[in-house]
Order: sequence, then structure tokens, then C-alpha cells
Amino acid sequence: MKHAFDINRTYLPEWIRLDQSENPYGFSFNRYPSKDNEQKLYEAYIQYINRDLNLNSHLSADNLLFTRGAADAIDLILRTFARGADEKIVVSDPTFFPIKHWAKIYNIPLVAEKLTGDTLNNINVDNVISSKATICFLIHPNNPTSTCLDSTCLRNIIDNFNGLVVVDEAYIDFCHDRSIVELVHQKSNLIVLRSMSKAWGCAGLRAGFIIANDKLITSLQFIQPPFMCDSFTCDHLSFLLKERYTEFCNYRELIITSRDDFLCTFNGLDGFETLPSDTNFILIRCAKIPSLEKVLMSHNIVTKSLKISEVEYVRIGVGNQLEMKVLKQILIDEANCDSKY
Repeated sequence: MKHAFDINRTYLPEWIRLDQSENPYGFSFNRYPSKDNEQKLYEAYIQYINRDLNLNSHLSADNLLFTRGAADAIDLILRTFARGADEKIVVSDPTFFPIKHWAKIYNIPLVAEKLTGDTLNNINVDNVISSKATICFLIHPNNPTSTCLDSTCLRNIIDNFNGLVVVDEAYIDFCHDRSIVELVHQKSNLIVLRSMSKAWGCAGLRAGFIIANDKLITSLQFIQPPFMCDSFTCDHLSFLLKERYTEFCNYRELIITSRDDFLCTFNGLDGFETLPSDTNFILIRCAKIPSLEKVLMSHNIVTKSLKISEVEYVRIGVGNQLEMKVLKQILIDEANCDSKY
């Protein structure tokens, strides 16, 4: 893979390095990031994917590109593949907000195709295909609705859309059997986005990956600024992926168990309505508690309100077991205090 900037040089230990204007007296990060270490990170992530999905995916480092998270990846994709005057994009709606943000900044027309069905996991495939858009963005599982797209809808779009299909799998680790990453080698128009922020708990590092065929990766790499993966992040992520997989699986299972327990408690409980979740967050509303977000804030619990199909929900991230126990009790107590509302 060739970058627009010359950052691919491999240095031998005996060399005197005077080519990058580095500080020879600097601290442990005085050298620019090593391409070799980035390759090792890609190999570690591929090993993780194959292990977690029980695959032999045949992915190589040429199929991966490091990004600073999904928003950064979306920006890069638009700057690379939607630069023409007649370009437009189609998205599932509601969708991950940075897509609309970047499209507005770059003056790219956007077609929003509503998600439908009781769990908001269906989309009109014919409308997407006939949109004549250059790029289709799909979030799987969807953010903010928390459910995976119907597998038949997703595959039909990938198979028949006459353009790039970008599938954001930032939350896929919470339902990893639904991943479509193994299709990258079969479908030349497919780009998959992955994140280390959610299940891996590395949101503070701002790290993710674009996975695609080598031609698409080469085009993206040419536009991307150099040295996106700093030395600390590269080494830390490689260590986690290689040495902490068992702990990762344990933490992930705790989150899924807490999520499902919460949904089991409130699904059908008088006054409450929840949506199914394939992520680490839950959408809930309660007819008995107006301004649910403010009520929870009065108990020092920070959540987020959002409107989906004209219905107000509160989005709640899955916390640890104690936090979820406290939350459940507060919701039940507040719903039973009819005199307060």
C-alpha cells in the first residue's frame, strides 16, 4: 500500500536516522510511528476477527486502514469517493449523526430512507437501489435505534446497489454472529467500519478500522493524512487484542447479560416500553414518567433523550451490574409514585 506521503520506510537498528527532523534527546515517543508496528496491529485485529467469528477470513493488512473512529472514517470515505459535482449519498434514517454532518459540510445531497417495522430493522431496498446514489451508508446494528438490520435487506442492498455500500459495525461485537465482514473479499463495493470504542472499551484512544478490498484501501490511504496511528495507541491496541481477549469476552458477556436482564424486567411492565437491543444501549419510555431524562438526572443518572418516528425515548447505556440495579429500582419507584406526576 502506498501513501501520498512517504511514511512507509522501514529502519534498521544500526541506521543513524536523520530524515524526519526528530528530537534525538526526546522522551520515549520522540520517533514518528513505525509502519511495522501498524502492520502488527492490523495482523492482531485480523486474528481477533477470525477468532471471535470462528472464521478463516483471508483478510490481510492490505485490507485494513486505521482511523480515529467511525466519524473520521466516514469523513475520509466522503472525501475520497464523493468528490464529484453529481455525487449523492443514501442513508438509513435515523442514522449515525456524523454522516449528515459531513454531507452538509461537503454539500453532498443526502437521501434519507426511513427504517420501518416494529423493531425498526427493515428498509425499502428498492428505494435504496433506485436512489442513484454514489454511496449507501448503513449502520449495523443501528445507532440510534439499537437493532440490527434485517439480514435479507442488508444482503440485497450489498448485492444490488450500484455504488459503494458502507456498513458501520461499531456495535457488532455485541451480536458478532451478525457481522458481514467476511463478504469483503466477495463484494468489491463493500466497506466495513469497525470500532475499538464500544465492546473493547477504548473510546478515549479514538481508534477504529476500515475494512475493504485492497483497491479501495489504497484509494483511501492516498487521501488520509500520514501517521494517523500514534505509537502509544498502536502498541496498546496490539497488546489488548493479543493478550486480553479472554477478559474482553468476559466483560462483553456481562454487558449483554445486564442488557437482557434490564429488557426482561421492563418489557411489558405496566407503563414501560422498550425496543430490542443488539448493542450496549437501551431505548426506553414510560407513560407514567413525563420528562424521564430529567427525572433520572435528579437521581444523578445521566442519559440522553431522542425522538424516533415522533416517539420520545430515553437512551440508556448499559452500566455495570450495580449501576443497572440502582437504575431499575429508581425507574420502578418513580413509576409507582403516581402522586408525583
